[in-house]
Amino acid sequence: MHDDNRRVANLLESRFIGRADRRAVLRGATGAALSLPFLELFSNGAHAQKAAPKRLIVCYAGGAMGGDGDRAPLPFVPVRTGKLADMPLPLSLHPLGGAATWPGTYLGSGGQVVKEPMHGAVAMTTPDVRKWVSVITGLRLPGSGAAAAQSMGHRGTVSPLLSGTTGSGSSARCNGETADVVADRAFGQGKRVIRALVQARNYGNGGGEDMYMSWRREATGMQPNAGQVSPSNLFDALLGGFDPAQAGQGSDAGERQRRRRLLSIDMVLPARGRLVAQLGSEDRKRVERHFDLLTQLHARVRDLDAGLTGCAAPRSPGADPPLGGIGSPRGGGGQNFGDGEGYSNELRRAEVFADLIAFAMSCDLSRVATIQYLYTQTFMNAMQLTGLRSDIHQVSHGGGTANGSGNDAVGLCHHYSVRSFAYLVNRIASIEDEGGKSAIENTALVLTYEAGHGPSSHSGNNMACLVAGTVGGLLAGEHVRLDNVHPAKVLVTALGCVGLPAKLGELTDSIPQMLVRT
Repeated sequence: MHDDNRRVANLLESRFIGRADRRAVLRGATGAALSLPFLELFSNGAHAQKAAPKRLIVCYAGGAMGGDGDRAPLPFVPVRTGKLADMPLPLSLHPLGGAATWPGTYLGSGGQVVKEPMHGAVAMTTPDVRKWVSVITGLRLPGSGAAAAQSMGHRGTVSPLLSGTTGSGSSARCNGETADVVADRAFGQGKRVIRALVQARNYGNGGGEDMYMSWRREATGMQPNAGQVSPSNLFDALLGGFDPAQAGQGSDAGERQRRRRLLSIDMVLPARGRLVAQLGSEDRKRVERHFDLLTQLHARVRDLDAGLTGCAAPRSPGADPPLGGIGSPRGGGGQNFGDGEGYSNELRRAEVFADLIAFAMSCDLSRVATIQYLYTQTFMNAMQLTGLRSDIHQVSHGGGTANGSGNDAVGLCHHYSVRSFAYLVNRIASIEDEGGKSAIENTALVLTYEAGHGPSSHSGNNMACLVAGTVGGLLAGEHVRLDNVHPAKVLVTALGCVGLPAKLGELTDSIPQMLVRT
């Protein structure tokens, strides 16, 4: 194509320099000489001019995999390994397939059909994300050895799960830096780390260290990074003085470059009719072909900016949902909730936080985020989400049944975090990165839970995680069964996939089964 470019430029110069409208011809010839070599570059992949950033999002939810004493199959575990799209999803994972796989009803304790409250609120906007999400089951949190939990009673699992370091009894304090801090130190490059705390208050249990899932090491010891509880405050913080032209992929330099490219083409196109009319048949065909390509190029460059950046200020979420009351504790650790207690529309809060994280990452304001959907040993009201008259923690201790099963009751409680994770995954997948790829191809997302099932809900056995994204060869859309692998190794694998050393605290080495076989 370079020979053709030179031929066209020489042709234009030899025929038109020195004739009428010399300035216009010079503009056309120069434009052709500059624009056509760029066309060749563009057609071979100008999308790849700048590598898209790698991103890490870590999510956490308090709660177990099943209810005390129930030896029925766990509602989080698919019936077989392999492609999620090729099998029925178990109860806990219904939201991953959107409305098509989530019926939104179950059998109550009296055998009656109960409509799941949260399903009616969100089912029509719940995306099918099965192609992006993998389910990792069979994990085991050990009671001794590397990154052990000295206590399986709620808070004692936090340090090994989120920092890969052995816990200190029943404390929720992490003894090593968490994955988000490790990632930010390596590739954050001064970008903002978004830390969202979706559960709006403690509802009669928690507070203190329970509200932290991010820890950093300082000279004075381990210190927590607080999460943002208010979506509207996060919106204000992100949008204060925000200018898309100055943000990441939409930078001033990039915009100037795009405009120069458009201008070089604009200089040529208006002269098309006048120039072509004075050429012979062969030269006319050659120049016409180049003008046609330039016209196509002009449209692609014009659309490129909006398609690649996706960086525009979101609409204000408005005021935060009202805070629900805390409630009155009763025997057994449950809650006797009255009207308006134990829930602050966390479902909506999770959506708004996901929207803001997607915005920040589309503008490259952030590359690392954490979302804590539920406190450890959460007392959030289950009634508002599932119809079960209990708090979420007590559901795992006999606080309700669904389909005649305590395990299924816990599975209903999973819908809140699984649906919120699916919504976040879909928002990240909707961002178009450099090279025309989805941002999900450059992002690793992990959702991990407080406990497993043994058959006690205070157990490190049979733990599970959700993982999303394809960055670094991360396997997506599969059920992967791993026997007795430490759950924090899922985070180790995610760190390796975003280009960092596969190490977190006391744990090293990625999980081969979580990676695409090459």
